[in-house]
Amino acid sequence: MSEEQKKDVKTTAPNQDSGDEVKKDFKGLLGSVRKFLSDLLEIRSNTDAAATKESIIADIPFKNHTTWILVCSIFIASIGLNANSTAVVIGAMLISPLMGPILGMGMSLAINDIDTLRRSLKNFTVMVVLSVITAFLFFYFFPLRDESSELLARTKPDIRDVLIAFFGGLALVIARAKKGTIASVIFGVAIATALMPPLCTVGFGLAIGKPLYAAGAMYLFIINTIFIGLATFLVIKFLRFPMVRYANSQRRRLIARLASITGILVMIPAGFTFYNVFQESLFMKQAQGFLQDTVEVYQFDGAGRYVDNLTKLEYVDDGTSMIEVVFMGDELVPDNIISTWRTQKNEYNRLKDAELHIIQGGRDDSEEKFNYVSELYEKNKAELLNKDEQIRLLEEELATLTKNVGKQIPFQNISAEAKANYDNIDALGFSYQIRTDFKKLDTIPVFEVHWKNGVSSAQKESDTKKMLAWLKLRLQDSTLVIKEVE
Repeated sequence: MSEEQKKDVKTTAPNQDSGDEVKKDFKGLLGSVRKFLSDLLEIRSNTDAAATKESIIADIPFKNHTTWILVCSIFIASIGLNANSTAVVIGAMLISPLMGPILGMGMSLAINDIDTLRRSLKNFTVMVVLSVITAFLFFYFFPLRDESSELLARTKPDIRDVLIAFFGGLALVIARAKKGTIASVIFGVAIATALMPPLCTVGFGLAIGKPLYAAGAMYLFIINTIFIGLATFLVIKFLRFPMVRYANSQRRRLIARLASITGILVMIPAGFTFYNVFQESLFMKQAQGFLQDTVEVYQFDGAGRYVDNLTKLEYVDDGTSMIEVVFMGDELVPDNIISTWRTQKNEYNRLKDAELHIIQGGRDDSEEKFNYVSELYEKNKAELLNKDEQIRLLEEELATLTKNVGKQIPFQNISAEAKANYDNIDALGFSYQIRTDFKKLDTIPVFEVHWKNGVSSAQKESDTKKMLAWLKLRLQDSTLVIKEVE
């Protein structure tokens, strides 16, 4: 072998060894990352299936103390919603026992436990009916039934409610499955998923005769229930809880099929609901973006304004969605601008089929609504002032009142002295007059003198000058004025 071949062999061998070492190091790194992630995310090894099942089943029954706890929590939630108090509503959610039967339904479907499913459904139905009746009675007989923001927030669900219910249910079941249950997670999920407030809002809607409120709130409650139950079902399946065994193999197969069918039937409306709410969320996002890019940036030349808090966005999945905007003032938006807005609206793929309604003064059947909006605006104009403006106005009013107090005239004494000093006076009047030079405001004391008939003009002029000098000296006010009244 030549010297050059020996050199090639010597240089090639170390390169192969280094490549093998890199591969070994990379495999070792992957193994370390895999072990780290397994230790970080693995939950099966620390799960107590038997204890978890027992604790969930123990929370299903609804009687005795649990009944009164539910009634009290409904009253507390109703009062909190009525008073628009978030803290009180949170307290009611913490003590509410509604979560037990929902977890029982999800678990029983996952492990084919038909008896637990039947018991969970019965207790859940009783809880819901009792909650709605209690809330209805409270709002029906309670004198204050304002539509607070806390109540209105529970009448229309969106994509966030679906996600909160699902991930809240996941967190709750995982916490219940852990050896040594994490109580703080259970309390947090009770607050986040908010099962109690929608039921109170159902009672409120029925009490005030607004079934749409009740329907929207019940829809939100059903969404929360379905997705919490779905999350429970998925986690129990993932953790491989042991299935309930039945002595009769035919009965076991029947129950397994029933449980699977029920689970699928629950998932279908859950998926349908999620899809609809997600589509509505996308519509709202594009509609708000369209308004920001077009309507909100439009500049009026005269007395016109866009009333953004009266904007109405309605999503309907059959294609009859609507965007309604309101303008106030004498100036109208030109037709060519409105036509341009409609063209720009169609550039958004989810707004193509939506109708754009422009409401402004003096147009067709919108005049009545416009007059109502204008009247409402004028009526509440003072309330629209910000706090700093209100404080400024109050300070100006206080300064004016203080200034006027310093200028109080002892009119009874002055009139008696004037009658004694001036025989030609027939009547004397007094008032304050507000005067401005367009730079500042002044309050001027004005005396009105009525002279007796037959007094010459020269005498009137002379007496007026004397009286003016006397009053300025007597009242120490150089701004006062005397007016002669015929």
